[in-house]
Amino acid sequence: MRYSINRRARLAARWGRHLVASFLVLAPVSVLLVSCSSYQLARAVLPIAEEGKPVPELEELCKTEGGVHVYQQPPSVEGFVLKPETDYLHGPDQPATDQGWGGCSLNECLRYLIDYGYDFVEAQYNDTPDALPRDFADSVDRHDDSGLYRYRLVPREERQCKTFDWLVKHDVAGFSYRVRDRKAQLGGRCIVAERIPGFTARYQVERNTIIRAQPDYDGTSGGFLTEYQHVIRDRKTGEIMVKGSGFSYQNLSYINKHLGNCISDDVNIFEFWKYLPPVGYRAVRRN
Repeated sequence: MRYSINRRARLAARWGRHLVASFLVLAPVSVLLVSCSSYQLARAVLPIAEEGKPVPELEELCKTEGGVHVYQQPPSVEGFVLKPETDYLHGPDQPATDQGWGGCSLNECLRYLIDYGYDFVEAQYNDTPDALPRDFADSVDRHDDSGLYRYRLVPREERQCKTFDWLVKHDVAGFSYRVRDRKAQLGGRCIVAERIPGFTARYQVERNTIIRAQPDYDGTSGGFLTEYQHVIRDRKTGEIMVKGSGFSYQNLSYINKHLGNCISDDVNIFEFWKYLPPVGYRAVRRN
């Protein structure tokens, strides 16, 4: 079945990502602000659903595919490829419909390179107005153009650390306090992004949002059953090594649109270090 793609599907995927963020203790919480007038208008137009009604399709997916599934344990690695966030709004077997900016955000790089101890992260950066907006406010990249980049810690030099220092100085999205909190671990180093001709890491981490079905709720159409999927893939063989999936159901015909989910903290992308451990990994920070 080919699912229709429209503005409502994109809204369901976006709102669902905000819901996922609120469940993941290590992810920044995204807050959707709605004006009082807009809320009152919505209440005047949309009904309120009676919560707790069963959504059989959601229950089945949660039972059969929810949680983390380890098909083959990857070895310890020095670094990995971080694929841009990707939406599949036509369904799981159809081509991707939207892709994020990519790159390694400031918050991601701090966690991966300092907290977890990876030597590098490689990522594609998409400098295009059509790319999906970042979900988290502190996800800021400073690249000249699209391309492949390697992010790593380097000894402090003014030329190399210019962008990093600018972001700290101007406290972009509250970045400076995260750096101050890790001053000892930084040890006079900074994070840089280097243009590379191709990826070298064997394993890739993927973050996908997939519309799996459009079931009704209590006989009312407008529903979207969405999968929030994180995958570790072997780039050499193409095989999925580890997959974590959480599911949520939103029905945009109701004002209380979030009507069911099975989302686990283990699906959090920041927890995937447990399944793709860095060489000589150390204890993970929890703040």
